[in-house]
Amino acid sequence: RGEGTKVTVQVFCDFANPICNRIRVMLRELETEFPKDLRWIYRHFPVDSNPGGRETALYAVCAHESGKCWEFFDKAFDQNAPVSESVRKSIAAEIGMAEKDTLDCVNRESTKAAVDLDLNEAKALNVTASPVIFVNGVKVNDLE
Repeated sequence: RGEGTKVTVQVFCDFANPICNRIRVMLRELETEFPKDLRWIYRHFPVDSNPGGRETALYAVCAHESGKCWEFFDKAFDQNAPVSESVRKSIAAEIGMAEKDTLDCVNRESTKAAVDLDLNEAKALNVTASPVIFVNGVKVNDLE
């Protein structure tokens, strides 16, 4: 998100983590303040102990494919709690994602692979908990 070239913030997060939601709010404020300087990348890091985290990540990948990524992202985080299947479907419908196409997308192997790609990158970077933030490639926190 964002067009900035000076600072790239990469965040590994889980939709069910309230700290990740606070980070999202902070990054949105920074994006508004520094629109030409900041770019941020959300990386899926669903945690098994958070119900629905992986499923919400799958819906987010489908929202991205539909050009509705940030609308889904914001509405899912606005729940500030684990996002149930009915809420995921409701958010998708609210932002204009067709139900059948969305369910087909969520069940595709390529969608699962997109989430796994983020998880594999996290593993390669020694990310073991959520959230973890990198600024210009340098890990700046570890909230384990």
